Amino acid sequence: MKYIAVTLVGGHKLYSMPLFFEHLLNLNTLPELLLISTTKEIFDKCMEVYTGNVPVVWIHGEEDTGNDMIVSTTSAREALRKAVLERGYEWALWLDNDMLVPPDLWEKFCILRDREPELVLVNSYHPARQDYTDIRHGMATTFTHRDALAGFPFVRAEIRGNHYGDDQIWLHAIRSFRSRKGVKTLTGKFFDVKHMVEDGRIKSFKPEHRDELV
Repeated sequence: MKYIAVTLVGGHKLYSMPLFFEHLLNLNTLPELLLISTTKEIFDKCMEVYTGNVPVVWIHGEEDTGNDMIVSTTSAREALRKAVLERGYEWALWLDNDMLVPPDLWEKFCILRDREPELVLVNSYHPARQDYTDIRHGMATTFTHRDALAGFPFVRAEIRGNHYGDDQIWLHAIRSFRSRKGVKTLTGKFFDVKHMVEDGRIKSFKPEHRDELV
């Protein structure tokens, strides 16, 4: 089965691109394509450290200015959603570009998918956030089926003075869709991903929780 990988890159997260690429290209089963959503200037900086054979395509959201605010990230995710659907892939791996993935990521996902054929979403926790009720876990490492992507756009909203956007609202919509349509979603600690911090530390899940300095 073929799949595509996508990431969005804000200006301050360029620090993680070398290790992000290294881990992505070390997957046992590589994606057929990598889509990077950002401004052209930031994309060019990303490609300065890319040496792999997986084709990379630049995607740009109309309101993405390259910063890390809700407007930019929502626009970037929506551009990626449309790009995945246009290319006809059944599954897309959504990664934050500060996520470092294990080689067996795809194989572990396939085990979950084979056990639950109705799956449209496998949403893995963020390793740096040990409180699993934290809504900021978002889509840092998430496999999505095209049916889920086709059903809902990425939007932003202001509710009682609080700003919400991109993956928070989208994940809530998908879980509501699940209850109505009988499809399945999974959320939990499924993959041994790690999180790279700007100061060079790498954070992993408990009980192995430790900071490794690169």
